[in-house]
Parts: sequence; C-alpha cells; structure tokens
Amino acid sequence: MMATFSLGSGAAITAAASAVLVWWATPRALAADATVRPLAWVLSIGVPLVISYGLYWVPFWFSAFSDQASLWADLVIGVWFVAGAVAAALAMLWRARRLRRALRPHR
Repeated sequence: MMATFSLGSGAAITAAASAVLVWWATPRALAADATVRPLAWVLSIGVPLVISYGLYWVPFWFSAFSDQASLWADLVIGVWFVAGAVAAALAMLWRARRLRRALRPHR
C-alpha cells in the first residue's frame, strides 16, 4: 500500500515540481507572440493544481478508499496548490526577468 504525504512534505513536493515544470516551459511561452504569453500564467496555475490533485488522490486510487479522504481533500489540495502556485509564479517571474535581460541589446 502506498503511503500518503503529510501536509508539509506534499507542499514541498508540489512547490518543487511546479517550479521546475514552469521554469522549463516558461521560455517557450514567453518567446512566442503576445497572444501566447498568458499561457505562462495559465501554466503557473494549472501545473500546481494538477500536481496537488494527483499527489493527494493517487494513493487512494491504488488502495482501499478511505471515507475520510474526501473530507480532507479540499484542505490538503488547497494548501499544496497554494504552495505550488507561489513557487511556480516566482519561478516564472524570475525566468522572464532573466530572459528579458538576456535579450536586451548590449550597449
């Protein structure tokens, strides 16, 4: 049986994974034209949501369902999502700043 994550460890895993995925995907979204740039913000919200939802429910999908799992889902997924969204937004902003600095003409 798979063990579930604690509130802190799940938040840390969600934050790290979200930051890495958004860091990797941001240059592709920011390098595109202006109509695709909002994709970077969608990634910074969508990636942590998918990761936190999956991290919470995967252990229950492969084992016996716990009646209390759905009672705690909103709180746990919410905390993990906020941790991941903050990390992803910071990673995206940092990456965008570095890309702007690299693309700025040298004087």
